Amino acid sequence: MTSARHHRRRFLKTSAMAVATAATAPYVWTSRSAATESANDRLNVGTIGVGPRGAAISHQAGNLGNMIAICDCDRHAAERFAGAYDGKPQLYADYREMLQRDDIDVVIIGTPDHWHAMMCIDAMKAGKDVYCEKPLTVTIQEGKLIEQVVRDTGAVLQVGTQQRTEFNRWFLEAVAIARSGRLGDQLHALVSVDPAPVRGDRQGPFALADPPPHLNWDFWQGPAAERPFTPNRIGWNFRWWWEYSGGQVTDWGIHHNDIAMWALGVE
Repeated sequence: MTSARHHRRRFLKTSAMAVATAATAPYVWTSRSAATESANDRLNVGTIGVGPRGAAISHQAGNLGNMIAICDCDRHAAERFAGAYDGKPQLYADYREMLQRDDIDVVIIGTPDHWHAMMCIDAMKAGKDVYCEKPLTVTIQEGKLIEQVVRDTGAVLQVGTQQRTEFNRWFLEAVAIARSGRLGDQLHALVSVDPAPVRGDRQGPFALADPPPHLNWDFWQGPAAERPFTPNRIGWNFRWWWEYSGGQVTDWGIHHNDIAMWALGVE
């Protein structure tokens, strides 16, 4: 496992987020590089973040390409994921070291939300195409930064939302009906989401603890505000902390907002 030790303040100063702003970012960007790869080529894949969701999307990518590099600041998660590939991929604890490899074509990002923007930008600047789990960003400003980097680098960036590709194409069919004009030309959408499904202790105060030895808590926090460790901040429940996500709106509401905007033709 490549060493992940670094100084938090220095890391933030050397990040790739200082980029010029541009127009609001769309759902998917493509670029000139989309035409440079043959459909018969088997791409080399590097993945960042292989917790439960990150592992799921990365395994799908591994079925289509060559999984050659795995990065996670949780050593146990990285080793567990690598086991599905007979331990052949190289393991990293710092994604920036992984991005220095010239043989990686595509980077999969399945980390907690607060890391998405920085990792997307760094990967595209390193010459990689990117697939990022939703939400692409936590703020609108981050979306503007990413769009500018897409334009500057010519990279391909795709954002994954399940309802566009799964569930027996029900959502695709609903969108097709809405956009066909069969429902009229003055459509309106109302989107709502259920309360957040918090797991474990809902109320707090949450007991503080030392991070487990296999987790680099400093790196896990990354660009977020520095906080003491509690198990309630990681795993499923990272979604309900403002430092890392936007709650149920960005976790589940993003799916429904995406479909509504798609159906209305304003995505």
